[in-house]
Amino acid sequence: MEKLTHTHELKKLKKIYIPLIAILLIVGLIGGIIIGNILFHPQNTNNNINEISNNNNTIKNISSNPTWHKIGTYNGISDDSIQINTKGSKIKIVSTAMPIKNYADNSLTTILNQGSRTVDMSQMSWNSKSAVATKTKTIEVSNSGNFEIEVSTYELEWWNIEVYEYY
Repeated sequence: MEKLTHTHELKKLKKIYIPLIAILLIVGLIGGIIIGNILFHPQNTNNNINEISNNNNTIKNISSNPTWHKIGTYNGISDDSIQINTKGSKIKIVSTAMPIKNYADNSLTTILNQGSRTVDMSQMSWNSKSAVATKTKTIEVSNSGNFEIEVSTYELEWWNIEVYEYY
């Protein structure tokens, strides 16, 4: 009788210990894989790359979480032409202007050219019934490279152009 009870207890223990050992082995295996990946394949959590631009020898920070970066501010009163070079995936031009107080027609046209092709443009104007106040227009295109920004004005107090690239 004693032998039968002992065998019965061993069977109970096997039913408990075998699944427990299997679970511990699986947890140990998963933990070993995770630790091995951390030790032998470290991840760069910042994902930043420093790039040197050959055109103006400035360092640009290119991130895996792209954002808008201002690359220049330009201002004036009359017509102008601005040359820029971008490496980001997008370019944004924000034009702001104030007319002179003459109650006549005033305007600012901003044209974005790439080579001989006009990529996009914005226009703002004031007439005799318009309030003498600043206006702002934005151009945004998915492109990079060498650009020319043509600024065409008529009777402005001032204009301001901010150029951004997305990287």
